[in-house]
Amino acid sequence: MFEGRAIAGPNAYDQIPCLAERGMLRADHLFRDLDAHFANSELIFGDYFSIADITAFTTIGFPRWIKK
Repeated sequence: MFEGRAIAGPNAYDQIPCLAERGMLRADHLFRDLDAHFANSELIFGDYFSIADITAFTTIGFPRWIKK
C-alpha cells in the first residue's frame, strides 16, 4: 500500500526494506508496551484524560493501515 511512498510529499521514493522491517518491529513493541500499561491503568498519565491519551487512541487505530 505504501509502495513508492516511503517519504511524504509529491515525489515517489522507494522503501528501504530493512527500515520497513524495523518499523514493523517497533510497532510490535509499542503495542506490547501499551497492552502492558493498560493492563494496570485506564489512562496514559495521571488521573485525567489528556493529549497523551488522545495520541494513544489515534495510534491504536493505525494498525489496520499496516495490516497488524
